Amino acid sequence: MAAAYLLALFLVIYFPIVGQGFVADDFGWIRAARPSIGEATVNAFSHSTGFYRPIVSASFGVNHEISGLNPRPYGLTNLGLLLGCAALVGWLATLAGLTPEFGLFAAALFAFNPHGVDMAVLWVSGRTGLLLTLFSLAAAIAFLKRRPVLSAGLTFCALLSKEEAVALPLVFFLWAFFEALGGERPWQAMRAAFQRTQWMWAAGLVYAALRLHSGAIWPTNAPSYYRFSANPNVLLRNAREYTDRACSLSVLVAVVVFALVRSRPSLSPEHKVFLYRCVCWVVGGFALTMFLPVRSSLYALFPSVGAALAATTLTSAWWGQLSILPKRGLIAVALVVPLALFPVYRSRGAKWFVAARLSSSVTAQLVQRVAADPDTRAIVLQDDRSDRSNRANLANAFGPAAPDVANLFFARPVSLRIEPSPVTQISPGETLLVLDGQTGQLRLGFVD
Repeated sequence: MAAAYLLALFLVIYFPIVGQGFVADDFGWIRAARPSIGEATVNAFSHSTGFYRPIVSASFGVNHEISGLNPRPYGLTNLGLLLGCAALVGWLATLAGLTPEFGLFAAALFAFNPHGVDMAVLWVSGRTGLLLTLFSLAAAIAFLKRRPVLSAGLTFCALLSKEEAVALPLVFFLWAFFEALGGERPWQAMRAAFQRTQWMWAAGLVYAALRLHSGAIWPTNAPSYYRFSANPNVLLRNAREYTDRACSLSVLVAVVVFALVRSRPSLSPEHKVFLYRCVCWVVGGFALTMFLPVRSSLYALFPSVGAALAATTLTSAWWGQLSILPKRGLIAVALVVPLALFPVYRSRGAKWFVAARLSSSVTAQLVQRVAADPDTRAIVLQDDRSDRSNRANLANAFGPAAPDVANLFFARPVSLRIEPSPVTQISPGETLLVLDGQTGQLRLGFVD
C-alpha cells in the first residue's frame, strides 16, 4: 500500500506537466534523430561534433520514429526511465542486505529529491542523466550478483549515455577493494579488486577509442564552460551546491532519526562496507562535474543515489533501537512529507513547464505563418528579456537552437533567429515578429 501511495503521489506531481514541449538542446537531439533509427544510431556511434552519447541519440531516434514531433511521448519516456531508476535503487538496497521496506524507502528518497529529478523528467534532454543513472544502477546490481561481464556491458552502456560514467570502473574497483579488505592484505585486496573489474576497465578503453574516432569534444577542445577548472572558488562553490542538491534530503532524514535514537548505529560488517560504497558512488558521481565552471541540478541526479542509499542504511541500523511509537511516527512523517512538499515540486518544475509550453505555442504559430505566406524566407523573433522574473521568453524556450527549430518544423527552407528587444535593424527580406511575454502570442513588428 505504501508503494502504491508513493507511486500515485509521484505521478500526480509529474504526469500532468511532463512532455509539454521541447526546450533548448532538445531540438538538436531530435534533429539528429530524424533519419531512420538505424542510420541515426550509426551516425551517433561514428561521428560527433559535441558530446558522445550514442545511446541517447538512439533513444531519441526511437521516440521520433514512433511519435514524430509530439513532445508528450518524449516526456513520458523520461518519466518511465525515472521510475525504472527508482526501482533499481530499491533492488540495489535489498542486495546490500536491507529489507524490502527499506528498499522502498531508498527508492522514495531518490525519487522525491527536489533537486535534479524535476529537471531530468520535465526537460527532455534530461534523458542523458536518466540513462546514465539507469545503466549505472543496473551495472551495480550485476556487480553485486557477481556477473562481471554483464556488469562491464552495462557500464559500457552508461559510458555511451553520459560522460560522468568514466568514473564507474574506479568506483567498482573500490567497491571490490573494500569487500576484499576485510579478509586480505591491502595489496591482495587490490589484486582481487582488479580481477573483478578488469572487464570494466576494458570497456572504458573501448569507449575511449570509439570517442576518439568519432571526433567528439574532449576537455582540451571543449567550450570554456565545459573545460576543467582548478579555481578554488569554482571548486568550493561546486562542492557546496552539489552537496546540497544531492545530499540534503538524505542528510535531513539521517539527522531526524539520530535525534530520536541519540546513539551510534549498530552496523553489521556488510552494512559498513555498503556505506563505504555509497561514499564512493557520491564522490565518483561528481568526479568530473565538480571541476566544471557550468552548474546544473541534473549533475546531482546520479550521485544522489549514493546519498539515498547511505541514509537508508543508517536508518535501518537505527531502526531496531526505536520503540514502536517513534517507528509509527516516522512512518507517518515519511508518507506525509512528500504530499506536504507538493507545492515545492510544482514550483521547481514551473521553469521547465513554462518554457516548454511557450516553445510549443511559438512553434505552432510559426508553422502557421510560414504555411500561410509562401514568400517568407527569413524570420527574426524579438524577445523581451527585461523582466527577469518572467520565464516566458525565447531565451529559456529555445536557447541557441533557433536553426534546429526551423529545420525541424518548417516544410521549406526558412531561416530563423532570435534577437533581444529592441531590434533596431533587420536585413532585407526578413520578417520581424514580436513575442508578447504575457500572452505568448506573436505579432508583426516594425523597425523605425
